[in-house]
Amino acid sequence: MRQQTNKTENGRANPETINWDPQIYNYAERTGNLKAEAVGVVSGEKHFPVFEGRMVFKPLTKSKPLSTPLFAYAEVFWSWVIDAYFIPAPQYQLALCRGYEAECGKYYDYGTVSPMIYEEGEHLLNLLEFFRAYPDDKVQIDDYLNYCQMFYDYTEILEADYFQKNREIAENLAMQILISVLKGDQNYHYENIAFVCNASGQILRLAPMIDHEFSTCFMFPDNLSRHNYWFGELQRSIEGKSVRPEEYKDFPNEKERRLMEKSATCLYRNLIYIKEHYPEVTATFLENVSRLKRDLLQKRESFFIQKAKDYPDYANSDAYLIGKARYKDHDEEKAAAYEKQYGNPWSLPFKGGDFRIKDADGDGKLTDKDRVVKGTQQPKTTFGLTLSAGWKNFDLSVFMQGVTGTNRYFSRDVVGSFIGDTSHPSTNWLDAWTPENTNAEWPRLFLEENSISSPQRVNSSFWCMNTNYLRIKNVNLGYTLPKSWTNKLGIANAKIYYTGENLFTFDSLPFNADPESPSGNLDVYPISRSHSFGINVTF
Repeated sequence: MRQQTNKTENGRANPETINWDPQIYNYAERTGNLKAEAVGVVSGEKHFPVFEGRMVFKPLTKSKPLSTPLFAYAEVFWSWVIDAYFIPAPQYQLALCRGYEAECGKYYDYGTVSPMIYEEGEHLLNLLEFFRAYPDDKVQIDDYLNYCQMFYDYTEILEADYFQKNREIAENLAMQILISVLKGDQNYHYENIAFVCNASGQILRLAPMIDHEFSTCFMFPDNLSRHNYWFGELQRSIEGKSVRPEEYKDFPNEKERRLMEKSATCLYRNLIYIKEHYPEVTATFLENVSRLKRDLLQKRESFFIQKAKDYPDYANSDAYLIGKARYKDHDEEKAAAYEKQYGNPWSLPFKGGDFRIKDADGDGKLTDKDRVVKGTQQPKTTFGLTLSAGWKNFDLSVFMQGVTGTNRYFSRDVVGSFIGDTSHPSTNWLDAWTPENTNAEWPRLFLEENSISSPQRVNSSFWCMNTNYLRIKNVNLGYTLPKSWTNKLGIANAKIYYTGENLFTFDSLPFNADPESPSGNLDVYPISRSHSFGINVTF
């Protein structure tokens, strides 16, 4: 998988480059079908082809509205990072399986391929099945059935009798939980945690980590600022800093706010519990995180996602491949004429007030070849400025930080929609297109599933916005008490201070969203504003 590696002091491989070359298979040449998830954990009727060498093809599905090739790139990237820096992990590769889509219309014929995670004569028992068969009063299994809801509190699992009696397996699980937090995995759930069993059902070992497609929601591999942000959140929880009251009060959607609070609280509980009960695991994890962070600083290019030859268009933080919004027609007649002229690959009718997609290659048709690069989330320039001043006993320092040359694609979670009580549409929709307001800034109002103007249905340049910003990152104001006062009190020095973090942000976004957020759909922790007052006394 890796083209070049070298060994570090702990014996694990230090990556130089990731192999982004896709493997090519033909569905007709499969050696068998696996009636389960591609790596064999989630039970079900899905049948994924197995090829020579027990390699399993995992396609991207059409049933997930946000399925993009990015999921496959995330699988390759994270399997490589986990194996290189933390614990052995099966290596995913980009793959094309010719003829698979024709056989299974629900899936695409591109995705990933990975080795099966168990040997002949073995099988898997996922954690859901385990606790169904061997119930434990400490584990409320039904609380975990609705997975993909950010992080879970896994402390009760580690308290279960089995893990208390099997220390090595518990340590392996603790390490997997820490890694899932590091990569912001929203999909590390009961059915992606499994035991490898022999033919008689005896548990042999914990299965390796698999299924990384949702891990890039928090950390794009080629954006250093986002890495540093998430590393900081991770360190904060490990240091014992719990979620502050009202920390997420600024979230306008109550359901979203509760979800963020739950995620942050569970993250904190997991890390504190593992730190207390598995200190060696925590120490090893933090050591490897430091090594990963060092390499991200020194070898950034080695972690960039690269467009694979002959693989479908991809999306990552380096460049969006999207259709460029051209204009909005003023009436249904013009909309119908446009559709007749250029065609419509989205199976949604063009209507007055909808975006029109530019025929970028000039072939007279709207196809995937009309996608163009529209900006990058990777800043062209990152800058900072520190100002300091002093007057008599007062001192003041201000640190400002910002970026230029950035863009981000925003989803309905930011701009809002019209799909129910929790849709929280942005006030920008007050200037939506209508027959009486044809020069509006925003397209017509629509239900989520019936318009190509929806950011969830068609990737349009309209929703890819400039995210340059300048942020007042840190303000420190202090007052040193006069010596005439401190001498009377019997102290050498005393200073009263105020510290403010992330006080103000200046950007050009038309709505209230953090331009520094690693995601365009508000599914990550926002950068918090904080105020601190204190006094430093030296005796």
